[in-house]
Amino acid sequence: MATTAKVHVSWPAATDASGIDSYQLQKKKGTGAWATVTLSSPTATLADVTVTTGTKYQFRLRATDTSAKHNTSAWVTTTASKLALVQENATTFRYSGTWKSTALAGSSGGYVKYAAKSGASATLTFAGTSIGFVTDTGPARGMVQVWLDGTNVATLDLYSATAGKKRIVWSPATSLNAGTHTLELKVLDTKNAHATSTRVDLDALAVWG
Repeated sequence: MATTAKVHVSWPAATDASGIDSYQLQKKKGTGAWATVTLSSPTATLADVTVTTGTKYQFRLRATDTSAKHNTSAWVTTTASKLALVQENATTFRYSGTWKSTALAGSSGGYVKYAAKSGASATLTFAGTSIGFVTDTGPARGMVQVWLDGTNVATLDLYSATAGKKRIVWSPATSLNAGTHTLELKVLDTKNAHATSTRVDLDALAVWG
């Protein structure tokens, strides 16, 4: 990600006795006008939409049936939300174990915090319906566990043959319930056979809410 990222927007299939002919999805950036989002097919029930960090967005959706009259539903509109970047040096992070800060060209904000030993963890309590782990990957990167609200939801291998910066390497597959949640990253001090280090970097967390 740079100053933009993709938000995964999905909705349950509408029901109608005659069937559904199409959906129309629109987005509104700030106080701007509604703009139509192109769907992969008329009856698609999801779309990946590019948004700018730090700016509020709303989405609205309506469906049209397959009857001769092609009846169209009223719009259903989301609340306004934005994608906020919580940088690694934010005071809202709680760190345990040994972490160090270093400049890293191409990272979000120009710096990362890194750890390589087990016992190192970084925790953020946030309000929102989704969150993304922003980090870098490369030949000298190890493995990390992701814990969400006390449950181990993923183990990530940050190794890659070539370096990658500002990558969203994990986010929940579905929206979280609105409210407060806690994300914890636990460094494992392990790596795959190709990696040269167990180092894990924290660049930022991207919070949607």
